[in-house]
Amino acid sequence: MPYGPVFLKEKSSFLSFEEIKRAVEIFTHFGLKKIRFTGGEPFLRKDFHLLLRMVSEVEGIEKIGITTNGFFIDEFIEEISKIEKISSINVSLDTLKDERFKKITGVDGFQRVVDNITLLNKNKIPVKVNVVLIKGVNDDEIEGFVFWGAEKKIEVRFIELMSFRPRGKLGNYEEWLGIRGEEIIDALSRKFTLVKIKDTGKGEEFLIKETGSKFGIIFSNSSKGCSACSKLRLTPEGKLLLCLKSTVSIDLRKLLSEEETYIYDNLSSVLELKRHISRKRNIPSFGMNLIGG
Repeated sequence: MPYGPVFLKEKSSFLSFEEIKRAVEIFTHFGLKKIRFTGGEPFLRKDFHLLLRMVSEVEGIEKIGITTNGFFIDEFIEEISKIEKISSINVSLDTLKDERFKKITGVDGFQRVVDNITLLNKNKIPVKVNVVLIKGVNDDEIEGFVFWGAEKKIEVRFIELMSFRPRGKLGNYEEWLGIRGEEIIDALSRKFTLVKIKDTGKGEEFLIKETGSKFGIIFSNSSKGCSACSKLRLTPEGKLLLCLKSTVSIDLRKLLSEEETYIYDNLSSVLELKRHISRKRNIPSFGMNLIGG
């Protein structure tokens, strides 16, 4: 999050649940089978479970994922446990140290998040923990997360820090302070015997022989992940982003008001553009909290 106050937008500027469901229905005609809700924080919407239920009813959608800070999961556990298509909940947790958690997030909520991760496990909802490593902040916790994941039987995924401005609470640094995926793999391979068991192009998964546990690497800031990327991001206001490192966006909300033939023809062109979009490594001038993510 950026320094200073965050000015939230009017709820009236957001897509309605009906508009979101219609967008999902349309994209299933182009092969959409999996959708992920992220943020910001999706569980800030107290009626979020209603949207999950609506999307789960769309024919063609096979899997629904959620990325969350984990703070409000206990308030929704009963509702989300009933939605069979929820295939994974990814909880963002960048430290296993209480005081460090407060510094990174500005909230005294470490134990509540950890308890909610346990609650997901107890309710047999697949859960992964996302960790973003930053030099001088939490890069001393790589092994700690590996052992913690093995103990809790939870897959930990180390995600590269994306190059966005404005910078957050940890400093208005100009240099990129993330840890490359290859660096994490090298560090762990010096301590453990790693067996690569999955490679999607945008991420890799490893088995640690000594612990029997798994961990993942997501190359979110490396060009390595670009060629395998098939993701589209829909912002709360209805802007369709083809790539987070591109300025290209489509006003999907406006497009949804057109005739169906026009919608499908235009989306066909958009998806073709996605396949050929420039991989120029720009650093956007917005923060992820402003676009959802």
